[in-house]
Amino acid sequence: MASSGQIAIAFNLALLVFLAIWQVRKRRRNAHLPPSPPSDPILGHYRIFPRSYQAETFFQWSKTYGDIFYLNVFGKQMVIVNSLQAANDLMDKRSANYSDRPVFPLFMMLGWGASVTFLRYGAQFFKQRRILQQYLSKQEVVRFRPIHADEARRMLKNLLDRPKDFDWLVRRFGAAIIMKIAYGHQIESDDDEYIKLTENVSLAHVDAGDPGTAPVDFFPILQYLPDWFPGAWFNRVAHKWNWAIRKIP
Repeated sequence: MASSGQIAIAFNLALLVFLAIWQVRKRRRNAHLPPSPPSDPILGHYRIFPRSYQAETFFQWSKTYGDIFYLNVFGKQMVIVNSLQAANDLMDKRSANYSDRPVFPLFMMLGWGASVTFLRYGAQFFKQRRILQQYLSKQEVVRFRPIHADEARRMLKNLLDRPKDFDWLVRRFGAAIIMKIAYGHQIESDDDEYIKLTENVSLAHVDAGDPGTAPVDFFPILQYLPDWFPGAWFNRVAHKWNWAIRKIP
């Protein structure tokens, strides 16, 4: 019978062989990928992946790794595009190749599955995009300028009367424009039900964080954990706020 020391040696040798094979395969697999920051075995870039202020972090990394670089978090692969020129080359000139988008389970749990922002590339996406293009093309948006001007004047008047409410009035300004253009609804007071709804939706996004940063986005099976389970904050956020997203007209 093998001693415990022999078993430990055999285990360590097997681990070294596994790591060596993993490194060789990683180099071969990554040979055709853009540059990337140093990563860890299995974890990939999990330890350094930004949970907030992603744009600022990615911009700083672009100074080292270029306008296009690669990240891998627990096997979830991402290509970060960090310049307008690169985005136009990939998303505009070759949009048929790159127009799909990943699934973010937390935002699906919140109720955003039918939104064009999160739709996968397909028939429903094309249908919604055609509808939007009828009203939001470069030629069409010009007719919304009077709405922008009216709401800007209203906001400036309110700022004169209530300068301490600057943050709130700017948020109200954005919500009022959206409600007027999308639904023809005029926001008349701070107590408007749709103002309250947009505030709740904003709070939901604050709690959820940026798309692609929650553990459930990397391991979708985690969405089936009970709310009380340690670390399952994403399930609690979804159950706390999905009523607000469902209430959007």
